Amino acid sequence: MLHPLIMGVTGTLETLSNSEKKVIRDDYKVTKNTYVPSVFGKNNLRFIEKDDIIIENNNDYFNQIKREVDDRIIGRNLEKRAILVFFESQAKLMSFYESSALESIKESVVYLTEDTLLEEKEVIISRATVSDQITLFMRTFGRGTDFKCHDQTVATNGGTHVIQTFLLEKFSEEKQIKGRTTGQGDQGSYSMILHEQDLEKFHIDQTHIGHILKG
Repeated sequence: MLHPLIMGVTGTLETLSNSEKKVIRDDYKVTKNTYVPSVFGKNNLRFIEKDDIIIENNNDYFNQIKREVDDRIIGRNLEKRAILVFFESQAKLMSFYESSALESIKESVVYLTEDTLLEEKEVIISRATVSDQITLFMRTFGRGTDFKCHDQTVATNGGTHVIQTFLLEKFSEEKQIKGRTTGQGDQGSYSMILHEQDLEKFHIDQTHIGHILKG
């Protein structure tokens, strides 16, 4: 069946790669793009590259993620925020969860993987933006999952903070993960803790790393 009109709405249209745009144009015959500003006004995400990107070696990578959680969970009014931490795979998520770096706060940390039962997933997602909640996620939950914040303690302390622990091939997916904090005009913040060795597949060498760290 041929449809006379195909329409779609996305918040990452401007971040699509040329190959993705080609698929939309050639396979789906969508030839007109219209960019409309959000009805919720400006984006309230706080992210400064030179301050909010940290690159660590293998020895201190998990410790740095833990330090970032500790640093970010206290908001500007000295009350506790909510922290979402995204991992590239279930294996890396579980390695961090079982590591000695997390031992001191493990009782207050929960995690969500694709193996989690549907009912439990909904509970974990709904509680992820509650004050003093630390939740670990696989990358698949960074796209399309709706994290609504109804906790005024979090909302008035800078909103939810997102930590991304890996580099993405597509900027559109990175934008989706960033957007988990600032839906519907909410405030939020974002940072990246990257493993130095993981950057090799992107052909990022020590010179590039130095430039990143200098902003």
